[in-house]
Amino acid sequence: MTGWSEDPAVASALLPGRPDDYIGTVVMDGGLLAPLEERAGILSLLGDNVPLPRAEARDNHSDERHLEYWLSGLRDARAVLRELGLTTSAQSVLGLEQTGCGRVTRHLARDLPGGRLFFGAPSPAQVHVLNAIFEGRVQAFRTGAFPHLPFANASFDGVFAIETLPNTLEACAWLLEFKRVLKPDGKVYATLLDAEAWSTLSEDGAGSPSTEASAVGHRFPRETRHDVRAEPAGSPFLAGSQFLSVWAKIMRIVLIEPRAKQGEIGVVLCA
Repeated sequence: MTGWSEDPAVASALLPGRPDDYIGTVVMDGGLLAPLEERAGILSLLGDNVPLPRAEARDNHSDERHLEYWLSGLRDARAVLRELGLTTSAQSVLGLEQTGCGRVTRHLARDLPGGRLFFGAPSPAQVHVLNAIFEGRVQAFRTGAFPHLPFANASFDGVFAIETLPNTLEACAWLLEFKRVLKPDGKVYATLLDAEAWSTLSEDGAGSPSTEASAVGHRFPRETRHDVRAEPAGSPFLAGSQFLSVWAKIMRIVLIEPRAKQGEIGVVLCA
C-alpha cells in the first residue's frame, strides 16, 4: 500500500484500482484505440500503476469514459515526444495541460525515465495530488493568476502546453515565459484551435478562444503536415489565427500541423 492511499485528500480525487481496470469503459473516439492493437500500447496500459483521477477532479474531461481519458493522454504524449524530439536521456521538460491532472504527463513520466519533469497545475489541491501519486517522478507546482514560471532562465529542453493557452494576449505572455525558461534551441509544442474553429466560436457568440476545443466538433480536414515557411501570404490555414503572426515575433515557428483531435492545430516553436 502506498503512503498517499491513506491521505484522504489524495484518495478522494482518484478512481479505485489501476487504469487497466477501466478497459471496458466506453471510447467514443475510435481513433484513440489504435495503440491497443500495438504490443507497446498494451504493455503501457498494463504497466501503468498510477490511478486515474475521478471525472469531477479532471473537470469532467471524457466524463466517465476513463479508458478514453487514458488513451487521449497517450496520443498527446506521443505528439509531445515527437515534436520536441525528446528521448530517454536526462532532459528537463515543463508541461501545462487543460485540466491540471497530468493526463499527458503520466505517459511522459513512463517514457522519459531519465528525464526531469515539471508540471504546472492551477490549484494547491491538484499540486498535492500530483506530487503524491507520481512519487517524485514529476514535480508539480502551482501556476498563478498571471503568466509566470518559478524557474531560472534556460532551465528546460522542452515545454508543452496542451489545450491550455487562453486568449491571445495572455497566450503571448505565456509564450514569453516559455522562451525565457527554454535552453538555447529548446522547443515549445502548443495546441490551439484551428482557423475554422475560431470562426465558429465567433459566429456562435462565444467570443473567447479559451472555449473548450472539444465543443467545436470535427471540422479540421486531415491533411499533411504544414511547414509555415511554405505557406503563401493570406493562406486560409492561418485565417482567424492572426495571433500567430505575433507569436512569430517572439519565437520562430517551425511547424504548424493538423492534430489527431480535429478542430485543433499543433504548433512547434523554437527559442
